[in-house]
Amino acid sequence: MEFATISRGSGRIALILTPSTLRRLTPGLRPEVGPGRDFGWIDIGQGAARIVEALREMGPAGIIMEFREELTEQVSSLGFPVVVVLADMLLEGMGCVNVDDEAIGEMAADYLRRKGLRSLAYCGIESEHAPGRKSGFLDALERGRGGAVHEVVAGEGGRSRRVRLERWLEALPRPAGIFAAHDPLAREILEACDRLGLAVPAEVALLSASNDPFTCELIYPGISSVEIPWGRVGLEAGRLIGKMLAGEEPGEPAIIRPVGIHTRGSTDFYRVSDERIQEAVAYMRRNLGSGMGVAPVVRHLGMDRRALERLFRAQINRSPGEVLADMRTERARELLEQSDLRIGEIAEACGFGTSEKLAAAFKRRHGLTPRSWRKRTGA
Repeated sequence: MEFATISRGSGRIALILTPSTLRRLTPGLRPEVGPGRDFGWIDIGQGAARIVEALREMGPAGIIMEFREELTEQVSSLGFPVVVVLADMLLEGMGCVNVDDEAIGEMAADYLRRKGLRSLAYCGIESEHAPGRKSGFLDALERGRGGAVHEVVAGEGGRSRRVRLERWLEALPRPAGIFAAHDPLAREILEACDRLGLAVPAEVALLSASNDPFTCELIYPGISSVEIPWGRVGLEAGRLIGKMLAGEEPGEPAIIRPVGIHTRGSTDFYRVSDERIQEAVAYMRRNLGSGMGVAPVVRHLGMDRRALERLFRAQINRSPGEVLADMRTERARELLEQSDLRIGEIAEACGFGTSEKLAAAFKRRHGLTPRSWRKRTGA
């Protein structure tokens, strides 16, 4: 990559990031752009020697970079102010911004356990993030007395890894809920399930973390994923580099918590083979805004209410009322993130009736009020 030689006083910040991280952080960094301040990108994958050469040519005012132990050490020795993102430790003299990996694991465990699954599993690769996500997941299961079968799929890719993954999947008691520590690994698992003929989500429910749209949405079924507020990571990194350029100490690392689960088909337990449940769920979706309870669903199907309750419990380990409440809350989350509707309008559209009822249900599910969720996710 070519860079023009720029004087150190220009205010340019060098971004040493992977393309995916650059894409994620850009919305949060955008407010930092102004007179005398802009950004230049260096792909972190091109090797330490070329990166150091590019930095010397650029002469940036400061640097924001992903953590790579040896590279970070070399870059810091050049004497520029440095903020490191996705670092799990305090780095002397540098600003640090990281996501709370243990909280990601805890959120994943709680979500899968709420699905009524008893066979829960963790799958990770050896990286700087996996240990925290694994410990958070397993600790949450232990506190909630939920059983787990877990295995770390480590090492290089290729046939040996695929075979090991397939053998692990075949041995899992089913139906199983799997938390994959990263979105790309979740795609590997989904593809392995397809090769083995394992139905997702009926036999294997799959959840990952980071919520990358390309990885999670351009595949069938879409992969549910823990949402990390990447814009907030970029915002904190920009704030820290500005602080350091003003001559201040960076202080303690900024730790960013996940904001929720983006649910897609890989954990949509309501897509089952039983046509009566399919019709019940479809009827609920069509009438979410009506504020109806379970009684109209029973009448629509022409079934006894107790029979419908037993059917739902047997097939998806959830009651019709629980399914309806989950659908309303998830629809509210989508509207909070994807529309400019007022909170009261969202409550009406999802069948809650009042903003107070929506707020109570939403906080039980996500730990935040709808207003706080919208503000935190930058919607």
